[in-house]
Amino acid sequence: MYSVQYNFYINISRRGITMKPYNKNFVFQEMKRYNKLISSGTCGNYKIIKNIIKKQNLCGYMYENKEDYNIDVIGLYKNNINLMQLTPKEIESAYGVIHFAYGRVGIVGLGIGYVVQEIAKRCDVQEIIVYEISEDVIKLYNSNFEANEKIKILNEDAFKAKSDKFDFFYVDIYK
Repeated sequence: MYSVQYNFYINISRRGITMKPYNKNFVFQEMKRYNKLISSGTCGNYKIIKNIIKKQNLCGYMYENKEDYNIDVIGLYKNNINLMQLTPKEIESAYGVIHFAYGRVGIVGLGIGYVVQEIAKRCDVQEIIVYEISEDVIKLYNSNFEANEKIKILNEDAFKAKSDKFDFFYVDIYK
């Protein structure tokens, strides 16, 4: 049996940073960075919980993790049901969305805020309109992140919202 480590490096000069979306070290650094930004908390039926996950559960799309990591994985729960977690695969799958977003961006589903926060860093993004149906999820987000003039969060159902125009649109919703 062979073990292969893939490193996929992408230089994004217009953003002034280098993202390595399929590089294990980059992904774990992102997880650690967001662990410092986001606190556990409860609002209504929603909770942000940090659970320590061991090596066997933290694989990316391009690698299997063979090392011990003692790292918290941030999860959003509703009525104790896991809705989403900031895992290596979540970070890796968000790369394309973050990289290609530009202009006026529409997003359905706020989650814990990773995608919104990362898109807001882009200089070629002028505005982000987020449709989030749960006021409690918005409150949890606001308790962890400072206001950003680029980000406007609407507490409404995107499927019932009035028609609007966007340069880029992303849907990341859960049941």
